[in-house]
Amino acid sequence: MRILRLALCSLAVSSMALAQGTFRNLNFEQALVPVVPPDQSGGLVATADAIPGWIAWAGTNQLSQVYLNPVALGTATPAILGPFRSPSQTQVIEGNYSVQLFSGAGILFEPASAAVSQLGIIPIGARSLLVRIAGYDPAIHSVSFNGDVLSLVPVLTGQTDIQYGADISSLAGVSGDLRFTTFPAPGRPFTSLLFDAISFSDQAVPEPSVLGLLAVAVSLLGWRFANSKT
Repeated sequence: MRILRLALCSLAVSSMALAQGTFRNLNFEQALVPVVPPDQSGGLVATADAIPGWIAWAGTNQLSQVYLNPVALGTATPAILGPFRSPSQTQVIEGNYSVQLFSGAGILFEPASAAVSQLGIIPIGARSLLVRIAGYDPAIHSVSFNGDVLSLVPVLTGQTDIQYGADISSLAGVSGDLRFTTFPAPGRPFTSLLFDAISFSDQAVPEPSVLGLLAVAVSLLGWRFANSKT
């Protein structure tokens, strides 16, 4: 266990030192949006202001606007959350802003996926991609590069989210499309994916521990239960 913790700490520190290639705004802190009072929605804002460097998608349609701190949605869309939220609203994962994706509901709207993507070059020497996610479910969520889904493994468990890592050692120096997607699921009004703090590391992703996998399972069950009541 001590060796695993040392490996995880080394991975986190290394990711901060490694250049992030040509990708930008990987922590979503470049948002230029109005400050919205708690429990209120900011409505639609320009994608270029909300998530500079990223492209927003609803299905195959590129969106020029995304939602700021949405209260209720039925259509597929990405959203920017932050900086001030009430306890009754979904909280940001790190810093002032996080991104949440909502798939389209199948009752009033046509079911559709929601995604954000960015074209860039993975830095030379990168061996892993790290990202913090709340409620990751590989059945309805995906992180992909150039259309190939990356296999995520839990690295560190936080209070409200889990840091995941993916082996990208074969992709170092490659140019392509990095994409985060949530897909509609049968029998569910919508699905969502909340994520933040994307980074590249020159350290390999360590093997997940049994305790880490158990924590992921418990976290996912709690997240599903909470979302089933919305």
